[in-house]
Amino acid sequence: MNILKEIFTKTKFEDDEIVLVPFEDYFDKENRSYCKFSLDEEDIPLLTEFGKALKNTGGEIFVSIYGYELEHKNGSGFAYGDCLWIRGISIGDVSKLITLCGSSEPTEICTVEELPQFDCSSVYIVKYKDNKNGTLEEYFIKDFNTAICLYWD
Repeated sequence: MNILKEIFTKTKFEDDEIVLVPFEDYFDKENRSYCKFSLDEEDIPLLTEFGKALKNTGGEIFVSIYGYELEHKNGSGFAYGDCLWIRGISIGDVSKLITLCGSSEPTEICTVEELPQFDCSSVYIVKYKDNKNGTLEEYFIKDFNTAICLYWD
């Protein structure tokens, strides 16, 4: 099952709610055609290398979806993202990994609570449950307020 269909067909989020998808799910082969990230397409392979390197350090990485839209009755559509949320690694180590992997420099690196649009109480993570079915988990924002945010515009 395409994990993004959980977003498109089963869930209705308010405009001010934060929806995260694990990096590896957002950029996997099955979901890639549904996902539009703010980098040029030729920059995506370097970003995915950065994501893999970060996961190897034990950190967690998510794509923050700022919009999604349905195109067809069958549930297909697009999920738009321009921001990565990272936990479990320092800003300095994130910067070193970006340089090491040759990924595009983000426009901004900050903690989540420093984001200008940061004013909600919950974060929703859409992820696979037992590698077959999508599931939705709600977290309190306090679980993420020290996470690092990488933003591209």
